[in-house]
Amino acid sequence: QLVGLLAGPRRQPPLRRAAARTRARARARVEDAAAGDARAAAEIAVRALRWTKGWLDTPSFSDSDYALLAANEERAYQQLYLANGPLPSTLLVAKVDDEPQGESGSSSSSGGGASWQGLFGGGGGPTALGGSRIAGCVGCEVQCFDKRSGSKVDSKWYDYNQNFVLRPVMADLAVSATARGRGVARALLEKLEEKVKSWGYDEIYLLVEVTNFQARGLYNRLDYRLNSVVLDIPTSYLETEGGQSRISERRTTALMLRKSLKPFPGGALENTNWGFLFGLPATLWFAANNLIPEQLKALSALLPEVRIP
Repeated sequence: QLVGLLAGPRRQPPLRRAAARTRARARARVEDAAAGDARAAAEIAVRALRWTKGWLDTPSFSDSDYALLAANEERAYQQLYLANGPLPSTLLVAKVDDEPQGESGSSSSSGGGASWQGLFGGGGGPTALGGSRIAGCVGCEVQCFDKRSGSKVDSKWYDYNQNFVLRPVMADLAVSATARGRGVARALLEKLEEKVKSWGYDEIYLLVEVTNFQARGLYNRLDYRLNSVVLDIPTSYLETEGGQSRISERRTTALMLRKSLKPFPGGALENTNWGFLFGLPATLWFAANNLIPEQLKALSALLPEVRIP
């Protein structure tokens, strides 16, 4: 659940946005999380992911609610990603360097807003030397699946791909609000894909809620393609009725997405959006045979101009 990943800060002119993304990528470092990084990663995740029961519900959570969620996520991260289990797992964090404080007394990396220290702790604000703060995280664990039904099973049933198969499954991708739109999510995923290949796998999977349109758009641009639809899957939400907050379970429908990590050209062919390529000619044919000239003219005005040198 990755609601909000694509909602960036205040809009800037294109050249300034491009320069900001370049600086952010240069400062961001993706590395394996230490045990002490789990709390900071969890605090970012709970404010980036969805915790409401309905997908159109507006969250109205207090700081104590987020603290409850963060404590629960931290325990899950320690158990899923940082414990020494029988199958590979990892938690990656993206760390961003604070820029030195200027004459105005505000860090240039925050665009005049809240500093990394103010958002994520770390003492009495920015220093002249700057610092480093976690700006995002992503987890991945190898899970066992039934080849026929596609359902997840205990890893003890693994029979070396006869009836059950091992698959690396990504989860918990989250980026802090001040770092969105600056390539942090892409850097996390690229580093994770490298690690999954080092485990000996040539594909990676993830689950995304069918109503999480922002995250689905991100994954589509990064070549993750639909593998299956998972019905009635459990997930968590924060229940605040009765004046007492508690973490409850709801059921939802999710999409299982897959990306091939095979070298070119095999991986590129598997990751091609063939549905779009085959559907585009049909769409153009329908438009040409069913739209009146005025509608076609208005539609063509929306398409980018193509100039042949």
